[in-house]
Amino acid sequence: MEAALWAGRPGEALVETQRALALVRIPDVTVLCGRLLMAGMRACADLAEQARARHDALGAADAVTAADGLASWVQQMGGAPLADHPFVATIPADRATWDAEQTRLAGHSNPDAWASAARAWQDRGCPHRAAYAWWRQAQAQLEGGPPAAAAADALRAAAAAADGHAPLLAEIRALAERARIPLQSPSAADQETRAASPAAQAPSPYGLTSRELTVLRLVAAGRTNAQIGAELYISSKTAGVHVSNIIRKLGVSGRVQAATVAERAALLHSS
Repeated sequence: MEAALWAGRPGEALVETQRALALVRIPDVTVLCGRLLMAGMRACADLAEQARARHDALGAADAVTAADGLASWVQQMGGAPLADHPFVATIPADRATWDAEQTRLAGHSNPDAWASAARAWQDRGCPHRAAYAWWRQAQAQLEGGPPAAAAADALRAAAAAADGHAPLLAEIRALAERARIPLQSPSAADQETRAASPAAQAPSPYGLTSRELTVLRLVAAGRTNAQIGAELYISSKTAGVHVSNIIRKLGVSGRVQAATVAERAALLHSS
C-alpha cells in the first residue's frame, strides 16, 4: 500500500488498508498494525488535500469520514494498536506520525507534530521514516507563511536521511526547488558552484533565470498567478512579475504564446 501512496494513488492505498484491518480481530495482534494505520491515515490526508485543491468539499468530507473509521477501529481494539508495548519499540513513533497526519487531514499541518514524529523515528534508527516526517515538517512550515529559510533545516535533514528512498528524495528535491532552498549548507553550495564547469553555468535560453523557467512550466500547465504563488510559496503579485518578465523575454504577447514557444524550445522539462 505504501507503493500506491508514493505512486499518487491514495484511494487504492486506503482500500488496501481497510481490507487488511478488517481481517484483524484480536486486540493483542493489533500492536503490530502501526504501519497499516500510518499508511491509512496518510492516505486520508492525501485524499483530503487533493479534494481541497479541487475545491471538492464532498471529497474532503469523505476523507475525514474514512479517517474517523480508522480511529473507530483503533477504539474497538481498546486502543492497543497505538498504546505503548514493551515488545514493539516503534509504537510511540507510529502514534506521533498518526497524530501528525491528522493535522494534515484537518487542513492545518502542524510542524511541531511532524518534528516530534521525526525525532521519534530518528531515536529508533529509522532514517526513512524520520525523513518523511522532516519533509512534512518543512511543508507545514512553508505553508504557515514564515520565510522559506525557516524550513531549511528540516528539509536538509530530510534529504540527508532519505538517501536510498528515490520517491521521497524526489519529493524533497521538488519542494526545495519550489521554495528555493538549497539542500546543501551555504558553504558547501558555494564550493560546488565554484567547481562547476563553464558549460554547467551557461545561460538559459532567452536569458530566463532558473526561477523564471520554473514559473514558465507552471504557466504552460495552465496555472494562474495565484496558483503559481501558492505552489512556489511566493505572493501572486510576485508570480505576476515573473510572468511579465517571461513574456517580455520570449517576445510574445501572452501566456498561451509563451507556452507554445516554451514547448518548441524544449523548455518545459527540467534538465
